[in-house]
Amino acid sequence: MQKALLKDSNREKTVKMRRSIIFIAAAAVLASACNADLCGFGDIIPAPQEVTVSEGDFLHKPWTKIAYVTDEAIPAEGYVLEVTPKSVRITSSDEAGRYYARQTLAQATGIDETQLDRKTWKVQCCKITDSPRFAYRGLLMDVSRHFRSKEFVFKHLDAMAAVKLNRMHFHLTDEAGWRIQIDAFPRLTEIGAYRTAKFRMDPWEYCEPTDTSAYGGFYTKDDIREIVAYAQARHITIVPEIEMPGHSNEVLAAYPELKCTGDVESGDLCPGKEATFEFIEKVLDEVIELFPSEYIHIGGDEAVKRGWKACDDCKARMEAEGLGSMEELQGYLTRRVEEYVNSKGRHVIGWDEILEGGLGKEATVMSWRGVEGGQAAIEAGHKAIMTPGTYCYIDATQDFPNKEPAAFGNYLPINRVYSYDPAEGISDTSLLLGVQANLWSEMIISEEHAEYMYWPRSLALAEVAWTNPERKDLQDFRRRAVLRGKKMTELGYTVFDLEGEAGERAESLEPQNHLAVGARVVRAPECNYTERYSAGGDNALTDGLCGGWAYTDGKWQGYLCDVDFTIDLGEVKDISNITLLSMQNRVHGVYLPASVEFFMSANGLDYEFLGSQVPDTDPDVWGARICQFGLSSSEPSPVRYIMIRASRCEKGGFLFFDEVIVK
Repeated sequence: MQKALLKDSNREKTVKMRRSIIFIAAAAVLASACNADLCGFGDIIPAPQEVTVSEGDFLHKPWTKIAYVTDEAIPAEGYVLEVTPKSVRITSSDEAGRYYARQTLAQATGIDETQLDRKTWKVQCCKITDSPRFAYRGLLMDVSRHFRSKEFVFKHLDAMAAVKLNRMHFHLTDEAGWRIQIDAFPRLTEIGAYRTAKFRMDPWEYCEPTDTSAYGGFYTKDDIREIVAYAQARHITIVPEIEMPGHSNEVLAAYPELKCTGDVESGDLCPGKEATFEFIEKVLDEVIELFPSEYIHIGGDEAVKRGWKACDDCKARMEAEGLGSMEELQGYLTRRVEEYVNSKGRHVIGWDEILEGGLGKEATVMSWRGVEGGQAAIEAGHKAIMTPGTYCYIDATQDFPNKEPAAFGNYLPINRVYSYDPAEGISDTSLLLGVQANLWSEMIISEEHAEYMYWPRSLALAEVAWTNPERKDLQDFRRRAVLRGKKMTELGYTVFDLEGEAGERAESLEPQNHLAVGARVVRAPECNYTERYSAGGDNALTDGLCGGWAYTDGKWQGYLCDVDFTIDLGEVKDISNITLLSMQNRVHGVYLPASVEFFMSANGLDYEFLGSQVPDTDPDVWGARICQFGLSSSEPSPVRYIMIRASRCEKGGFLFFDEVIVK
C-alpha cells in the first residue's frame, strides 16, 4: 500500500498537503492555548494534591494513544498522571479516576475532554498524584422557583464535570412548582407545575398549563432519563429532592385531601392521614425507578406544623404512637419514610431539621443552618454533608450590592466560599461525606443569571471539596479562577467578572478615625436596637467600625422602630461632614428609612435643623441595596451634639445603620 502511494505522485502531494494542514492547525491550536494561559498544570482547578514537573514536554498527535493502567491501590476517583517526552500514562482504580485525569489534561491543554484523543496538543512533562478530599462534592439546582430547560441542565453538568464536582442536588419540588412527571398523580404537573406570575415573589396562583398567564414547566420521565444518562457519562450523580412534609403547597393544590383538617395556609402534608404515606410511597417508587442515586433527598426543612396542632388525624396519630410534640410527629414521618426508602435499597438525606424529631441511623443530614447541625448529626452517629448558609448559599450577592443583579441573600464573595473548611469542628471526619453549594432561585429568573451566580464561586467550592487545605492558596486560586472564568466565557457561559470585583466595603476592613469615635450615643426612650443586631452595644455607631455589605457581619445595628439618637462629641468641634450608611434587602424585611433628618447643637438645648434626605431606592425593589445619607458643608460649624432621626417606611421591617462618621 505504501509503495503504491509513493508511486503515485499526485497522491503523494495530497498526503503531504494534508500533513501540512494538520501541523499548521496544530500550531494554531497550541498558540491559542498558550495565549489563553492554559498551557500548564499550574492553572488547574481544583488544584491537584501533588504535582512534580520535569524537563521536556509531550506532543500529542491525533494518532497517539494515551496509556491507561488499572491499579486498585489508587483511592476512589483518584489518579496518577505521568507525562514523559514519549508518552502519557493514566493510572487509576476506577473509571471516575481516569475521567478526572483527562479533565486535568483538558484544562492544561485548553482542549475539551471529549476531543483530547483527536486533537494535537502539547504539555509539560510531569507526574501528578491526585485524589479528592471528599466523596460528595455538590451543587444544588433549584428548578421549583424557576423551571430550567433540559439544555441548560446539560450545560451546567458540563461545567461541573470540568472541575470534578460529582453531585447535582436536583430540587424538583417546592411550593413554587412541581417539576417531575408522576404517573400515579398526574395533577401534580397538570396544575402544580404552573403559576400565574413569572416572579414568585409577586402574588400568584396555581393554574392549568393552558392558562394564558401560565409560567412553569416540568420534566417528563424521558427528560429525566436523558439528564441522568448525561450526568452518568460525566461521573455525576443526580440526587433528587422531593420536599416533605413542608413546602408542599403545590401538592395540596393538586390533591387537597392531603391537608390537615381545617388547614388552609401552612403548606404541610398531614402526617396523621394514611393517604399521605400512600402518596409519598407511590411518588418515591417512581422517583427511585428514574434515579439510580444511593441517596434520595426528602427535604424536611421549615415545616410550619400549624395545621397539625388542631388536626384530629394528627392528634390520633400522636396518641397511637406515643408522640409528645410536633417535632416528634415530624420525626415519625421522617423515620417511616426512611424505612420505606431503605426497603428499596436506598438511603435518605434531609435538611438538619430532621434531627429535631429523631431519625434512623442510616439517614444523612445536610447541615444548612450553620455548621452546628452537621456537628450534632455526626456526634449522634449520622453521616453529614455541610452546606452552611454563611459559606455555601450562593444566592447571596457576590459584590457591591448596588452594582449586582437581584439576589436573595446578603453578601457572599468568592473569598469567603474559598475560606471554608467543612471539617472544622467535626469530631469524626469519617462520617463527613462532603460539601455542597446551593443556588436557591427565588430571585434568579433567567438561566444566564443563574450561571452568573454559580460561576466562579462554584470553582471555589470545587477546590474546597477536592483539595487538601494545606494545598490551598487564595491568591493563586483567584489567578486560576480568572483564567477559568475567561475560558468559560469563551464556551458561552455567563460568568461574574472576578477581575472587575469591587470587593468588600473598604471602610469596613480597618478601624476608622474620625471626630465622633468614642462619643456617647443617647437614644430616645422609645428607640432601642434589637438584641440580635446590637453590633456591640450602645456606642456601636461611634466605635470606629464600619459595616460591610452584609447586615449580618456584626457591625450593623438593627432597629424595629423609628430611630432617634443624639451623639455627644464631648466638646465643641468644628465639623463639616456627617455620613452614615443604611441598607435594604426586601426579601429579609430590611428597608431603607423613608427619610433621615439631621440636627446640630453646640449646647444641647438649641438645635439647628440641617436638612433631611430620602433614599434613592424604591422600597418595592428586590435585592440588596446600600444608601448613604449625610450632609457636608464647605464651611465648618462649631458642634458638640448631633441628632439624627430616621423614620421607617410604610412597609415597616428593620432599619440598619452602621458607623456615624463625623469629619
